[in-house]
Amino acid sequence: MWLLYSILTIAFWGMWGFIIKVASRYMEWYQLYVLSNLVSFILSAGILLWGRQSFATVGKFALYGIAAGLLGTMGYIFFILAIRSGKVSIVVPLTATYPVITFLMGIAILREQVQIHHLLGTILAIAGAILLSL
Repeated sequence: MWLLYSILTIAFWGMWGFIIKVASRYMEWYQLYVLSNLVSFILSAGILLWGRQSFATVGKFALYGIAAGLLGTMGYIFFILAIRSGKVSIVVPLTATYPVITFLMGIAILREQVQIHHLLGTILAIAGAILLSL
């Protein structure tokens, strides 16, 4: 299932980046941000009601969810600003290199093991980002 989910993620995020570019031509960044997050809020509320799950078991680890939300929000705002002022064909692939940060943090903080092909892929992603930005 992970492959199907990955392909769906690529499809939805690919269309998402394009739609943000089109929408940013007709509205301010904050209007786009608020409208898109209003939809996210409504979907989140639906998921919460559908699952009828409690957050009681989350405890102190709720801070991780809050931090993820804050970091994701800031990234999204800067993504909108980048799309608005730059070329979608450059901004989207360039910002898609964000997993490099996650990769490096996984190694440094979580002490995850890295194989040579993982390292090579990361180096190629960085090289691609440099080539895109030229």
